[in-house]
Amino acid sequence: MNDHGNVRIFAATLAGLFLLAGLPVRAAQSPLSGFWKLVKREAAAPAELVPAAAAARAKLKARDDVDVEDVRWCVQQGLPYIMENAGPIDIIVGPKEIAILEEKVALPRHIYTAGQPHPDMTIFDNTPVGYSSGRWQGDDELIVDTVGLSAGVGPSNAPRTESAKISETFKVVGDTLKVSTTWTDPATFRRPYHYTLVYQRLPANFTAEEAYCDPRANGVAHP
Repeated sequence: MNDHGNVRIFAATLAGLFLLAGLPVRAAQSPLSGFWKLVKREAAAPAELVPAAAAARAKLKARDDVDVEDVRWCVQQGLPYIMENAGPIDIIVGPKEIAILEEKVALPRHIYTAGQPHPDMTIFDNTPVGYSSGRWQGDDELIVDTVGLSAGVGPSNAPRTESAKISETFKVVGDTLKVSTTWTDPATFRRPYHYTLVYQRLPANFTAEEAYCDPRANGVAHP
């Protein structure tokens, strides 16, 4: 295993230890905890983009067609990539926050659930994962709101801008997790864009594979 893989495992272990410190009974037994694999993405209607966003999406696709395997994919990705493309996700439920870790190269996601105030975005920079606040409804449903996102690639390869806001409902039924998602961004969408991600729980003994990324185009160093 290379140093990059060791660092990722060490970081994931630390995140789990910090979250589990003083873990209450509900968090320890939360049905949301564990590894989940995305099996379906459902949308009642396609995203409706404003003209500027439609043009920007075409440019993003052209870029993707050229460098999909190049150095850009060695950069840790944010939302919505984390929830849709980063492989199985590992959800760790702690007393004051929830961490979502991914199998592929992506940023860890933190959802704060103890009423922590949003950061002052006039002081702090926007990020690819933004700032997520969650509140429980019972033991098996979580409502999450995310703000403070940076510019990048959003859902359906549409542009993600700093004005984007995400609302999610995590609902566990048996071994199925549904995440109903709404993106609101007047700079990109004509109206809020709704879709649902459906995950299946993986076995308790599942372990994530090491993610590897070669920061060279087709294995050849850039000049």
